[in-house]
Amino acid sequence: NLSFNSIVNLIERYPIEAIETIIQKSFRNFKRRDLLEKTRQEIERLHQERVADDTVPCAPSKEIHAERVAEIEAEIEERKRRIEAVHRLATRHFTNRRPILEKMGLFEELMATEGKIPDALRLLHAARSERFRKKEHLRIISRLERALDDDGIKIQRIKEEILGLRRLTAFDPCRACANREACLQSPKRRFPRRLAERYKRLHKEERRIFKDFFDKLQTLEEIGYITETHEHLAGARVLKHIQIEEILVTEMVLEGIFEGLESEEIFAVCTSVCYTFPRSERVRVRLEGKLQELARRIAAIRTSHNVVAAERVAAVKYTYCPDMLHFGYLWATGHTLAEIALQLNTETDVTGDLINAFRRARDLIKQLKDVFSEDPYMSERLSHALWLISRDEVNVID
Repeated sequence: NLSFNSIVNLIERYPIEAIETIIQKSFRNFKRRDLLEKTRQEIERLHQERVADDTVPCAPSKEIHAERVAEIEAEIEERKRRIEAVHRLATRHFTNRRPILEKMGLFEELMATEGKIPDALRLLHAARSERFRKKEHLRIISRLERALDDDGIKIQRIKEEILGLRRLTAFDPCRACANREACLQSPKRRFPRRLAERYKRLHKEERRIFKDFFDKLQTLEEIGYITETHEHLAGARVLKHIQIEEILVTEMVLEGIFEGLESEEIFAVCTSVCYTFPRSERVRVRLEGKLQELARRIAAIRTSHNVVAAERVAAVKYTYCPDMLHFGYLWATGHTLAEIALQLNTETDVTGDLINAFRRARDLIKQLKDVFSEDPYMSERLSHALWLISRDEVNVID
């Protein structure tokens, strides 16, 4: 499966048609590609048999095809109107709760999103983690989040319908034939029916091949990383450098988690998304001060709409372990592996897993250096973090 990182890099370099060709040629799609080719050969053979039988001559018409495409485009426009209706419904969620939202100081900000679900959810998640503590306010935010999540699922389904309709605009000689009705009534009516079956199979297999790509592409659009024309926005410009816990780390960058941190704290944050202890191991660390605040902020991002939506589509679970903030910080401040192991209090030896986590965190810092390449302060902090953690256990000799 293509990662989100791969997709944003592909759409930056190639048009969608070229990407479809790349995906079709991938080794993973070899069997499906073989089935597609066999189906196309069957369609060609049936066309030749049909042309050879002149009971009712074939008469494919570009005009009829154009009319059919126009009908499909009208259906697509109708679905786009349904998407706009869902956006309007989203704004009604706010107006129906206007008094309490005005009291909370959220109404004007939510209305400014114009019903754009990712923007509204990002605002609500930020409000939950930074501004509100009362149970009453948190209940209101939770209800809005659930309602907007449901609206987001509706929009996703409509967009899938649009993609299916777009594939039907491909030229089908039988459906565009001027003699189609007479052909269906003739003794040779099996031809158009068999052809229709083959075209249906062809379109079905094409959808299977590209489903993963288009699902993730739609998700990137839904969460505000790219535009409808697949141009990069801020999220995609960060994501194209991030390969570890892709959307989670990208959201952390966009939310300013790394800004203003010391090198030791940067490494601690990176370590927290690179490993989580097994359930059988009860590791409990009491975080204090800045690490405690960082843990709270990252936890809010971890459960945010954008991260959860990406997990659902990619069928992965992003890693986040607040306890690892502590152990990453210890390593960055010069503690030895033996000293850290004394604080683990686990039944099994997990020091090897810790070393792997530290190495993975180092790789993540290198990716963040590409993200912050034009920020001298952050570049210096990240380089210093790499220097701090470069010890024999973490370094890999090529």
